[in-house]
Amino acid sequence: MKTNRRKQSAIAMIFTGLAAVFLAGCEPVVLPPTQHAPTSPEQVKLYQKQPAKYENLATIMMPITPEMKWNDRMESVAGIDALKVRAAAMGANGVLLTAQPGMFDVMATTGYHGMWYQVPVKDNPKRAVVQAIFVVSE
Repeated sequence: MKTNRRKQSAIAMIFTGLAAVFLAGCEPVVLPPTQHAPTSPEQVKLYQKQPAKYENLATIMMPITPEMKWNDRMESVAGIDALKVRAAAMGANGVLLTAQPGMFDVMATTGYHGMWYQVPVKDNPKRAVVQAIFVVSE
């Protein structure tokens, strides 16, 4: 009986160790920012969660203007396009739609070309708070 329990305990420890290694390997790697040539807004992808390996170039705090209002499909194409233009000017190839706690008040759901995203928004004055990133690998 003791031998079976020891085997079961050893197997459980091995699986626990493998799970820990696997989960640790899934953590995103945030590299120090470096200079990048400006990109085009068409090259900038939207990320709802952190990619595997990226540089956090800058926080974008963009005022939400009346031109960025939702259309009849609840999309804010003009708003997302404006974020992509700002990110591209910094050399980013991605916009990470997250912000640190305390930097935003609500998460606004908006559409963009048929896809739905949660965008951090700060009130008073109303502005989107996102990250311009350079993705090394996904």
